[in-house]
Amino acid sequence: MRIEDSKENFQKSFMLKLSKAKRSLVRLTKKTINVTGWTVWIIGTAAVTLVGPVIFHYDKECHLLEIQHQLLQAQQSASVPILN
Repeated sequence: MRIEDSKENFQKSFMLKLSKAKRSLVRLTKKTINVTGWTVWIIGTAAVTLVGPVIFHYDKECHLLEIQHQLLQAQQSASVPILN
């Protein structure tokens, strides 16, 4: 009788510990997913807010440099008057 009781108690305690571990793992997984989503949202918003204007400014500068380069080439390729 005592061996069966101890075996039964062991099984109950093992199942209880297993269910607690399962609950903890599920809770950890849910929290990890929530924190990951929150982090991705923060990083995405920061990228759009901070990096976006820098990219637009860089593109504008590149466009202005192209125009200056074209004007310089046009001036250099213009015919030079010949002085007699």
